[in-house]
Amino acid sequence: LMREYSGSTIAVIFDAPGGSFRSEMYPEYKSNRSSMPEDLVPQIDSIRRLVQALGLPVVQMSGVEADDVIGTYAAQAQARGMDVLIASGDKDIAQLVNSKVSMLTNVGGNGSHVLDEAGVCGQYGVPPSLFVDYLALVGDTSDNIPGVRGVGPKGALALLQHFTGGLPDIYKNIHEVPSVSVRGAKTLATKLATDESNAHLSYTLATIKTDVDLEVGVEDLKMEPPDITTLLQLYAQLEFSDWLKELKRAKGAEPMGKAGTSSADGRVPASAPAGNEPPKMTCEVATDEQQL
Repeated sequence: LMREYSGSTIAVIFDAPGGSFRSEMYPEYKSNRSSMPEDLVPQIDSIRRLVQALGLPVVQMSGVEADDVIGTYAAQAQARGMDVLIASGDKDIAQLVNSKVSMLTNVGGNGSHVLDEAGVCGQYGVPPSLFVDYLALVGDTSDNIPGVRGVGPKGALALLQHFTGGLPDIYKNIHEVPSVSVRGAKTLATKLATDESNAHLSYTLATIKTDVDLEVGVEDLKMEPPDITTLLQLYAQLEFSDWLKELKRAKGAEPMGKAGTSSADGRVPASAPAGNEPPKMTCEVATDEQQL
């Protein structure tokens, strides 16, 4: 990300320990997930130290999830006319995509690509504005969001193509559901009526907040010069051999800056901003170590 989006401000958002308002609202939320593998736990601290040594701002807030922080930063940036790219493997982020906000999927893997509004519609079959409605109908097994029992992806897409106003439109005109062009349409109305409370609960659980009271606003996210000494130690400790060699070469070739730092960015020398002023352009976020 630092190489490809040089000149942009990059922030890294972590989930805070403990639950969120969603687990208080619905105790079964994410209850199906296994605990973090024991050998991964100590690596989180190394990731955090590495990110901070790279000079990237790190943000986490208790009571909400990283997606809520991301959603709020995206909304703040958009209000200031900034273009936003969210790097995440979480499909829920698709609901945030609009004319100013895009999402980068499969970061660090083969086939990573940027999804705009048309891309979201092409990949998931619904526009970003109806993505939460889609999840409210089909549920989300990864987060243990129930959805409406008996409504699958095909049924949900058919409903949202017919009722373009989303969930409220469906329930307001539930008598029209049997006429929807999809197999099993005649039984859909009964399923929707039976599980209406779950549909609305699922909608709330799947909706990413965009109004979190952040301690640091998007305008205050600042990238600092990298801490070269710490990066050299971490790269050696974590056996990042290629990055270590590259940083040593850059350290020997580049003039040293303040506090023993060089103008290298710790990984890709050519991408580092000149001087000590952080770039002030677009805002990208990464949500896990693979994306970094």
